[in-house]
Amino acid sequence: PNLGELLLQPNFGQSRDLSRPGDSIVPTQLLLDVTQIRRYEQDPRQHANIKFDEIKASILAQGGINNPLTVTRRPGEEHYIIEAGGNTRLRALQELWEETRDERFHYTHVLFKPWESESQILTRHLIENELRGEMLFVDKARGLEALRRQWAVESGSQELTDGDFHRRLKEA
Repeated sequence: PNLGELLLQPNFGQSRDLSRPGDSIVPTQLLLDVTQIRRYEQDPRQHANIKFDEIKASILAQGGINNPLTVTRRPGEEHYIIEAGGNTRLRALQELWEETRDERFHYTHVLFKPWESESQILTRHLIENELRGEMLFVDKARGLEALRRQWAVESGSQELTDGDFHRRLKEA
């Protein structure tokens, strides 16, 4: 297309389905109440992180988390969800807030990223759990199968071939 035509179109002709009016279309730092954030319910890690108590104790000793959580928000949703790993840290932070009512655990700095797609969030959780967590093999297998189904849904097909699935995994 002609560059001049694109410049006259909002978002250079690309749709920007914002989660809610006012949500940033670029990554943005926010300070959020921990009760506004929910775990990613499709997190491949279905079994508790074996390091949970250690992580919670570390957050308590530090008075918060060192590395901000990354969050996003689905279109039309009120609450934020964990975008790329961090469900364990979120749970620890929320428990510390409930148990202590210490303001250090009530609000947390986060990096908000605009919503992309369900498959993108699931992919990021799989990668994060692979790199940082000791995820059970069964959780990883179920997560990969869920990703395969999600990619098929988003591409409008019944099922991805093994070749397509492996190609997309390498790209991810």
